[in-house]
Amino acid sequence: MKKNRISLLLCAAVLALNVMSCGDAGTADTKDTAAVTNPSAIETEAVTEEAETVLPYNYELADFGGYEFVFLNEGEIENNWANPLIAPEAADGETINDALYNRKIAVEDALNVSIREEGISGDTLATVTKKTVTAGDATYDAVMNRNNDIGSLITGGYLADLRSMEQLHFDEPWWDTIVCENATLLDKLYFASSDISLFPFEATWVLYFNETLLNRYDIEYPYDLVRDGKWTLDEFYKIVKAGTNVSGTEYNPGGSDIYGIVTHNQFMGALMAGAGEKFLAVDDTGYPRALEITDRFYDVAQKITSITADKNQYVDRVQQKLVTPSTDSTTEFMMGTFLFNAETLGHIYKLRSFEDNFGVLPMPKYDEAQESYISMMATWGVLLTTVPKTNTDPVRTGTVLDYLAYQSYISLMEPYYDAFLTQKGARNEDSADMLSIIRDTRDVNLGYLFSWSNSMEEPIRTELMKGSTNIASIIAKYESKVQTAIDKTMKKIEEND
Repeated sequence: MKKNRISLLLCAAVLALNVMSCGDAGTADTKDTAAVTNPSAIETEAVTEEAETVLPYNYELADFGGYEFVFLNEGEIENNWANPLIAPEAADGETINDALYNRKIAVEDALNVSIREEGISGDTLATVTKKTVTAGDATYDAVMNRNNDIGSLITGGYLADLRSMEQLHFDEPWWDTIVCENATLLDKLYFASSDISLFPFEATWVLYFNETLLNRYDIEYPYDLVRDGKWTLDEFYKIVKAGTNVSGTEYNPGGSDIYGIVTHNQFMGALMAGAGEKFLAVDDTGYPRALEITDRFYDVAQKITSITADKNQYVDRVQQKLVTPSTDSTTEFMMGTFLFNAETLGHIYKLRSFEDNFGVLPMPKYDEAQESYISMMATWGVLLTTVPKTNTDPVRTGTVLDYLAYQSYISLMEPYYDAFLTQKGARNEDSADMLSIIRDTRDVNLGYLFSWSNSMEEPIRTELMKGSTNIASIIAKYESKVQTAIDKTMKKIEEND
């Protein structure tokens, strides 16, 4: 769980070693002598030995002759819920910006490239991708396309198969292996997720909770439950039920009443995914198959509605007339009268001025027997790495992307955790552990990405949000249509080969 929490000192040492390796092969021979003649070198030796424990990059690098590698990306200014930035032009003293800048320099120096990102409106990323591919234009080496647009880009034949690029090592931990495995169709992968962009991480659903309120009610923080694999829907419900304390009939956040959770209906999907319920899965042949709805699914629904049926335990930012005009559940949470807020991780930045202590948690599991936590990315707007089909040099593209993902893995998470943990009210060690778990368990909803299951999922979410388990008729109406939609998509993909 703590494998990504590398010290900043270690990261600096690794980056230095990567740069030095291109032109200085003799430093190892001088280390012992230096330690004898200079007592201060003992510390240097210890750092060097410690740095050797950092995951090495055991693949061949190359000199690409100063090539300018261009990302097409969403412009930073227009986004306010997750960070799309990849290659800052300069350091500016801000923790995340400078970590991204230093990562860029490390990759540029190692591969003799320059990395540039061109920022445009996120709404036009897919359109520009289609236009450039249609025109045979290879201007962009990679495009950070939105997940809700990727399905049409794949079926339209606009994206390259990333699995065909041997330099991309998707079984290594610097890629989101869960996402990449689940999104591989017929041995082909058309998008990938990693920390090349922090966007997929920040667009992942989490639970924020108010530690100050739990203290008031003498409720133990759930951190140890999470670490012990015991953070379940039942445990979540126990805390919500025990802490909700509303005496009046009118919604009054910021007063003396204490409410359970404030969020919106996509949270229903995050809860279902967290409990291990999917509407489809890719079989051993790489073909997606609609899954049978079992009794377990209905049991998950029942556990969810035990919370949502009580409108003091569950406040929906859309259904409920919120006090704040922004209808932002994070703003409501900051009033200090909610036990929980469910949102994506990027909303953490809005909590900088929050007066109460708070923490972050993954979505609860169904039960302790469930193998792992599952942290669902948002079903709209998440920027994922794609390569246009017009790409002219897959070896160069694969090498740059893989090494960039690797450098992200060894150098970005500690600064990111620092930025999170320096915010007022956030607990250090516990929250860092939770972030590691969330990062390592993130997944993507393929049913939404390809519009295979959303016609069934949306009305189910609505019913669960209302506290109703009347979902059998919805399933009966749409269940068979999921496989039909899948087959239609797969036929288009096969025709593009």
